[in-house]
Amino acid sequence: MSAPSGEQPGHRSGQGRVVRWDDAAGSGAVVVEGVLGEIELSETDITAPLARPLQPGELVDLRWTDADPDGGVAARATSATPTDG
Repeated sequence: MSAPSGEQPGHRSGQGRVVRWDDAAGSGAVVVEGVLGEIELSETDITAPLARPLQPGELVDLRWTDADPDGGVAARATSATPTDG
């Protein structure tokens, strides 16, 4: 998969669903159709303030970059914006 026009190589964007979120740790994971593995997400990546924690199943607009496969993570988010309510 190559980077869409206007994006840096190694960076991707799309919509995905939160599959897990740990509010105490401020981290979780998102899955995006067509991307193998989970995309790690930290609360510092969220670009819109939330009055509540992210919830599994919540839809987010996401930008991410490929991560070191030796770390066991397919990708890491660089920004995320919740789109649900």
